Amino acid sequence: MAGIKTISNTLIAQLASCAGLDRDRVQTFSGSVDDFVKGTSRVPFCGVAFVDADYEEESADYSAVEQHLNFELTIIATDFREKKYTIEDSYPLIDAIQTKITGLNLDVDGLSPFKPVSCTKHRELEAIGYIVFIMRITAWQVIQKED
Repeated sequence: MAGIKTISNTLIAQLASCAGLDRDRVQTFSGSVDDFVKGTSRVPFCGVAFVDADYEEESADYSAVEQHLNFELTIIATDFREKKYTIEDSYPLIDAIQTKITGLNLDVDGLSPFKPVSCTKHRELEAIGYIVFIMRITAWQVIQKED
């Protein structure tokens, strides 16, 4: 079984290879996007955060369960407050990330490949000049009871 921190760190390293991103632009993300955009961070940016886990029975005696790990990628694609950008300018970054995530195998201790679940535009931030998408991704692993 892989730990959440190991999975998150490995996911960050993989996403940093997407076109338009690098290790400084893909990081663990907590807090609000509003705080991010007021800071000195560079755009584009992809923040990785573990959100929750769901569990399914794997064995009748519950000695093993299937754990579905859900992460959110906060993708701050464009800051168009003072520039002539449109939402279409952010599509190549979204395409690159969803292509990278689809079937991504991190090669960590029994974790399934990732799959994207949803990608939603953050409409309130668009109104103030930022194109932000929240992409939800998931992978699963089996947890065995320790004897």
